[in-house]
Amino acid sequence: MGSIESRRRAAAAARRFGAVAAGLLSAAAIAVVALARFDFLGAGVHVNLAMLLGALGTIGVGVGLMALTFYSSRSGADDEVKMGSPDDPAP
Repeated sequence: MGSIESRRRAAAAARRFGAVAAGLLSAAAIAVVALARFDFLGAGVHVNLAMLLGALGTIGVGVGLMALTFYSSRSGADDEVKMGSPDDPAP
């Protein structure tokens, strides 16, 4: 099991990655919408705003899952997983 300090460093790195990635991707999505003046589908402002919020939510979920992957890898939690016991027959 990883030490508490390595888990703290892993958590800090995951938070830093999540904040930077979410910020950059959100800024890019907002810039695209702002440049298109909410008229990129010919639909009303409400439809375009709902699509923007849906895209940002999807980005947030993706960034959060990647941050959890980085945390899991760096904290040593992946090292604890066994692929099976020696008594298990080979496939």
